[in-house]
Amino acid sequence: MAKQLYDYWFVQFDFPDENGRPYKSSGGAMVWNEKLKREIPKQWNDGILSDIANITMGQSPEGSSYNKVGEGIIFYQGSTDFGIRFPDIRQYTTAPSRYANKGDILMSVRAPVGALNIANNDCCIGRGLSALSSKVGSMTHLYYTMNYFRLRFEDMNSAGTTFGSITKDELYGLPIILPAHDVLLSFEKICAPIYDKQMEIGEETESLTKQRDELLPLLMNGQTSVNYHLSKWSIGFLCLEMHIEYDKNIIQKEADKQDFHPLVRQPYSFAFFKHTSYPFLVFFLLLKLFVTISHKLPTDFHYKVRTNVVQRF
Repeated sequence: MAKQLYDYWFVQFDFPDENGRPYKSSGGAMVWNEKLKREIPKQWNDGILSDIANITMGQSPEGSSYNKVGEGIIFYQGSTDFGIRFPDIRQYTTAPSRYANKGDILMSVRAPVGALNIANNDCCIGRGLSALSSKVGSMTHLYYTMNYFRLRFEDMNSAGTTFGSITKDELYGLPIILPAHDVLLSFEKICAPIYDKQMEIGEETESLTKQRDELLPLLMNGQTSVNYHLSKWSIGFLCLEMHIEYDKNIIQKEADKQDFHPLVRQPYSFAFFKHTSYPFLVFFLLLKLFVTISHKLPTDFHYKVRTNVVQRF
């Protein structure tokens, strides 16, 4: 939604005018801008990226300071550390030189130039990255502005113009449109909650991933068991799937009455809950019962199968 709104407002210029109508589509005044080589809304201006962003270029610390045991501060070297939206923690450094704050936009300044992530921790950044934060109070606008540049770099790369890197001066001087401040604030009011929710989800994902990585090796090497975890560890859910084949003879007999043959395996799912000694923990057992029947069987027969299977338990 936020990206679509950015495109409407700042690329197509159909932000709401004073009457709530799409500006450009409703005949809003447009003027030619020589620097940008395009028309922009009247009262808007041209500028460069450093007009709206605080930019920090990364610098790699001494290699001897790197470690993977959590000493020092999180260190991201380049886009190889990037995830879908947030970077993966792979190493730390005890001698940080350039910093990014939690919530800053991380941009790759080496191939692939323009790749983006968001820092969900305070961290140190290496020479393959830059960190950006908003000067004008709108991180969402800045993020989608950088995403617009990312798409432009990708288009140029696909056309054969490969960017091996982008320098500090080139990054600072990227040409941008400076929108009216009231439009910027309206955009931020709508999209900031979305941006904040993404940060919250990123933190939850990181916490759950860490918990999984700690518990899974213990289960795999036999150091602990499921029962042990249920009584000692604060885990949320365990899921167990059981596949049970229902009596094919009964199914075939019913199918013969209807004059057709069994064709598909129809799944039936039942959920059972058991509270542990911790009131906020629940043991979740999911039983999936796969029954070989035809999708043409009548609804009342599906109900009979479901009832019989449950009774067997």
